[in-house]
Amino acid sequence: TMSTKRDNIMLLIEYASGYVSSAVSSSVDFLVVPSGPINESKKTRDAYKYGVKVISEDELGDMILPTSDELTMGVWAASH
Repeated sequence: TMSTKRDNIMLLIEYASGYVSSAVSSSVDFLVVPSGPINESKKTRDAYKYGVKVISEDELGDMILPTSDELTMGVWAASH
């Protein structure tokens, strides 16, 4: 199971202007899977079949969340 709630992961993706899909197809760029043992789900098998990159929650966080250096440099902004 995901260590971060699925709803929170979806919010992170949408915050970064990403689109969340409920199905894997050739138009999907990434599939986020739980960290740990190899995931053998149908979605994971479909991801490999369509050439979709399979990433962990940690990799998603590295892609989306700003680093402390970026925060100090003003790359990240929040609305009030």
